[in-house]
Amino acid sequence: MYLFIILLNAALLMQSCYYRIGTVTMISTRNVESKLDYKLIKKYVSAKAKTKNDDVMQVTVDKAVKQCPEGEFLKNATFSVKGNGRKMKVVGDVWGLPTVNKNVEISVNAKVEFKEGDEVAFKTMGNGKIIQGKIIGINANTAIVQYTTEQNGPFKSQTKKIELKYEELTLIRKSEEMNIDTKKEEQPDIKPNLKVGDYVAFKDEITGNYLKGEISTISKNIAFVEYPDPNNPSKTKEVGKDVSLLTKIDKPQKETPLIEKKSIEVGDYVFFKKFEDAPELKGKVIQINSNIATVEYTDPTNSKTKEIELDIAKLTKVDK
Repeated sequence: MYLFIILLNAALLMQSCYYRIGTVTMISTRNVESKLDYKLIKKYVSAKAKTKNDDVMQVTVDKAVKQCPEGEFLKNATFSVKGNGRKMKVVGDVWGLPTVNKNVEISVNAKVEFKEGDEVAFKTMGNGKIIQGKIIGINANTAIVQYTTEQNGPFKSQTKKIELKYEELTLIRKSEEMNIDTKKEEQPDIKPNLKVGDYVAFKDEITGNYLKGEISTISKNIAFVEYPDPNNPSKTKEVGKDVSLLTKIDKPQKETPLIEKKSIEVGDYVFFKKFEDAPELKGKVIQINSNIATVEYTDPTNSKTKEIELDIAKLTKVDK
């Protein structure tokens, strides 16, 4: 009798435990573009899944990645199974494409101090529109901004309040400057003839050096300029500037490559990489749309035929 109880408990214990089956450096159920700059979103994300089909690993990975709205794939993923292998657990780091507010460093933040009464600008989360307002309250890491919405058809303009982090704000005028301006006669704004896409030069508030960049958004007197990071030219930064502080310059000419690549057409065989550190794969071009080619290839992990869209510049034409 005791032996039966011991064996029964052992069987129940085996059914309730997960057993580690391995760890992979990177795993994804979606196409990973080598030209995109993926970032770490969240570490040690855990997910469990149960299925009657043979796709338990795919379902488990998808559940883990979907816990982060910006997630695309897992790195350093450890898998465990339970029972007959149709129950799986994964723990890994979610990587993806952060939103602009997380991914872009604004260089002026380190030197700017906000106070009540300061006039500021910020981008809305929905359509990226730039709105100006006035700080009416200060917290440790955030500010309360009061702003007025524009009149839209039959709807009257409204005064609203919003709480924003300091890094989401661009200082337009200090409260002291606004008090001085109220004593002067109002004069019309003189705006430089600038538009989205123009190349401009501006002075860095921290280093004092002059930088060059392209206007990505402009509204009223504020323009957001994207420019190469002086410390890492392969990446870009963004800064909000009063248009009066910008100088329009000629757009730089792209250098002509010394060696022309072979033209790629539908039906050609090519070498490509799914991402930078991945091994080189071979596939066949089945469709071309502008500069994007759809390549059909055999996945070496499961011998299934898959498709991936890639920039033609990333492909190397080879013989069949």
